[in-house]
Amino acid sequence: MNRDVLAAHLTRWGCTVQTAASGAEALDVVKSWHPDVILLDVVMPGPSGFEVSQALQADPATRHIPIIFLTALSDEESKVMGFDTGARDYITKPFNAADLAARLGARLRDRYAEDALRAVRAVSSPGSPGDRPGA
Repeated sequence: MNRDVLAAHLTRWGCTVQTAASGAEALDVVKSWHPDVILLDVVMPGPSGFEVSQALQADPATRHIPIIFLTALSDEESKVMGFDTGARDYITKPFNAADLAARLGARLRDRYAEDALRAVRAVSSPGSPGDRPGA
């Protein structure tokens, strides 16, 4: 039910949504779909959200995708673990839709800025004039 409510909010905001019912399914979805951002619960069947986040961070193809934990776990240890495993944000349930929208927008802006920076770095070569000291 929570996935459906969340997916309805995201769809209304113009997002294309793909859901997963377990940690293993989440890993499969991410690897085949390459989303712009991932909303991830900690408690789910199979690998936990923490384990999914660690696996995504260990893979060069997915480590750049921002992860937002959206979970009922509100204790400090869980929050710290979330950030330690690679999350860019941590929201506790029940969530406020306006807060979620603001945080999602911020993480998407971060993602697009990082993508643009990676693209600039990819086209500049080590011998280009911009790489020389004083240039």
